[in-house]
Amino acid sequence: MWYRKLYKPALLGFLLLTLFQLTKTLWNTYQAGQQVGLLEQEVEELRHEKQFYEEEVEDRQSDEFVEQEARNKLNLIKPGETVVVIKEPDMAGQGQGEVAAARESIPIPEQWQELILGELCLGWQSECGARSAR
Repeated sequence: MWYRKLYKPALLGFLLLTLFQLTKTLWNTYQAGQQVGLLEQEVEELRHEKQFYEEEVEDRQSDEFVEQEARNKLNLIKPGETVVVIKEPDMAGQGQGEVAAARESIPIPEQWQELILGELCLGWQSECGARSAR
């Protein structure tokens, strides 16, 4: 008879323990599902990144890219080509705003003349000597 008094509390304890374990298992399963979703998203992003880099490698292995890099970085030219170097006016010590203001104050035809002829003065403009002194 004494076991009948312990039967209800033992059954209640067993049910509570089972409910706790079930809740814990469900929570762990939910968290694992969340992590799987995040990892799948990361894998997809890495696949796109891999595809981008594969295309980049393919482009860089082309003859056109190699030729363009040789022209830009090594200053190589093809036989029969002429290189034109455009020298920027020396405006050291001036801020960006001052450089823009200085360029805007020079009329456009004179900017072209300085760009094309540089220090050359053909003598047909009186300001040519004054411009090269700037």
